[in-house]
Amino acid sequence: MSGTNLGVLPLTVTAVVFAATYHFVKRASSAVTTTKDAGQVIAAAVGIPLVMTIISLAIVKDASTVLKIDTPNVLQSFGWTILIHAVAAASALRKPLWKDLAEQRHLPEWLTFSAAASRVSAITMLGLGSAVTVMLLAVSWSDAADQLFAYNGIGAAIGLGVLSVMYLANVVVGVIATSVGVTITVGEGSVSVFANEPAAGPSIPVLTALPSTEPELWWLLLLIIPATAGVVTGKSIAARGLKTRELYSAIAAAAVMQAVAFFVIALAAGGAFGVFGAISLAPLLGALALLAWVLCIGSATAGLSLWLREHRERKERRGDVERAIAEALAEEAEQKAKTTAEASSEKDAQAEKEDKPGKKSKAEAAEEAKVVESSEKAPAAKDTDGQDAEEVSSGGKAEATAAEPKRGRIVALTRKLPTVPFDVPSIPGAVAKIPSKVKSGITGAGKKSPTESEPSDK
Repeated sequence: MSGTNLGVLPLTVTAVVFAATYHFVKRASSAVTTTKDAGQVIAAAVGIPLVMTIISLAIVKDASTVLKIDTPNVLQSFGWTILIHAVAAASALRKPLWKDLAEQRHLPEWLTFSAAASRVSAITMLGLGSAVTVMLLAVSWSDAADQLFAYNGIGAAIGLGVLSVMYLANVVVGVIATSVGVTITVGEGSVSVFANEPAAGPSIPVLTALPSTEPELWWLLLLIIPATAGVVTGKSIAARGLKTRELYSAIAAAAVMQAVAFFVIALAAGGAFGVFGAISLAPLLGALALLAWVLCIGSATAGLSLWLREHRERKERRGDVERAIAEALAEEAEQKAKTTAEASSEKDAQAEKEDKPGKKSKAEAAEEAKVVESSEKAPAAKDTDGQDAEEVSSGGKAEATAAEPKRGRIVALTRKLPTVPFDVPSIPGAVAKIPSKVKSGITGAGKKSPTESEPSDK
């Protein structure tokens, strides 16, 4: 029992455990359809590591009777185990779990957008923090190499290298905490973007990233990290097309989620650090500072995005209206030109008719020729008919004139004939029995001229 405590959780190992739990639960998420199924999977994901933690505590307790070590805090051990694995399992089951939970609790949809924006923002901050950490290690690479090979033997170098990798994530979180504007403490020293008090620390190569000089002006560039997180959050939520009230509510929820996550991670990254004292990343102040950064920058970004979107929509609507007006004017002009052309053609045709009345079309000329020809044929037909009628009437008159003397001679002869005293059975026999005087008289009377017979009739 030397009284030296080591309570700083190596976050790189913690991240690996978190990723492993997330991966195994994600593979089983396809069979999860209800909240009950999700609860059972989460319980299994937490129960197995919890049992292993209990076994480890029992082993340490047993070894403390022989070695100079003390049993870790049981509540803290159980708490961190449950928290890490439960969060990993819940993250892997967020879709089926959140769907049923939202339906049962009638939670607003924008909370889902807040969670997604918080995840993207956290990844952004981790990436930027890691880039800054690598840059700081590159600048102080000579000091890190000296500490890595300060002890004789390859085993010491390997051990220090592995220890540096295990606490590399702690340094990244420390850079993020410094970027939000708070002061972190490492033993008796402190670091911030505005002030720096270097102090003696453990000879771990990864800790050479801590500045050992007075603050420089370029350190203020670290403030870009939380500002970028706010911009990412605002743009991610603004892209969802929410209304104004829901938009700012989602941003506030996302800011709270990120602040809580930072508080938990910063709390895990600090603690007792042996004879050098304690490491504190100011979890509470850092969480409040990050909340302010994300809330302010995110709201401004979302407001600007909303204004730009409305401006773009207004511009598009104005463009649509202008195009519609232009099309209507073009159509009207085309119709007007068409009407003008038709009127002009009609006017030209009318003028042509008035200027050249003698010129007629072939059809009209042919029709007039037919009319003239038919009118010429009609009088000729009439003349022919008249001549035929005159010829007929004159022929009838001549025949009547020729028949009149014959009729007179027959009448005269009838008067001269005596009454026949006998029966005439037949005309041939009667003629044979007529006396000769009568026959001669008939013959002589037939030879007289018409002029001679007319006085006798009279």
